[in-house]
Amino acid sequence: MSDQDDSRRADHDSPWKMALESYFEQKSAAFCDSILRMNRQLRQRKASALQV
Repeated sequence: MSDQDDSRRADHDSPWKMALESYFEQKSAAFCDSILRMNRQLRQRKASALQV
């Protein structure tokens, strides 16, 4: 492999790596918040069903 091939590969990889670095933490935090919210809702429904 030549240096030119390596630089093209690096340039090809750069956009998705930059996007991953920029958005991963934000999106993973939102995903975890959604899971925690759904878990809380399920526990509340289960608790209210047991009280009836």
